[in-house]
Amino acid sequence: GLFGVSVTPRIEDQRDTESRCIQVFMPSTERLTHGKRNPIAKTMSDFDCFGLNFKHKKVPGIVFCSSVDSISRFISGLWATGGHIGFSGGSPNITFSSTSKTLVDGIVSLLLRVEITSIVSQVSQKNSDNDRYYLSVSGISNQKAFLDRVPVLASNHFSCIKKIQDYLGNNPIYIYRDWE
Repeated sequence: GLFGVSVTPRIEDQRDTESRCIQVFMPSTERLTHGKRNPIAKTMSDFDCFGLNFKHKKVPGIVFCSSVDSISRFISGLWATGGHIGFSGGSPNITFSSTSKTLVDGIVSLLLRVEITSIVSQVSQKNSDNDRYYLSVSGISNQKAFLDRVPVLASNHFSCIKKIQDYLGNNPIYIYRDWE
């Protein structure tokens, strides 16, 4: 695996606490002694991502140099944790949100590598200094491409995939570009 060890994540649902989040702990399955660092922490440090809080999350630089297949799998993992695939107002809705503009901008770039365009909007949050950034994959051609190229990992997204594919398959694709 990526970390050179097997990983057994522990997930704590803290959505009913002040932090309102789901915390994922990834302890090493190896015994750690003096001078032996957790391999997961070491790898995250190598990627310059260790210890980042929610507002400073980012796509590790190595991902941008990866193959299209690896990028698709990386996007898939992100969507499983911070993405949404469903319907809103009778239309397909494929979105990702974060308080980290750097992370969202990185995902936009990765989506372009797999030939999917998206748009980002910034929304102020009540009672918070942290704005939220919403990335939307819009348009039938982009949504079809997303469902074809990005594996869906989150079980809560499975139920909507077939409905969205049916919806997209029954609607014509219109491409509007400013330069056409």
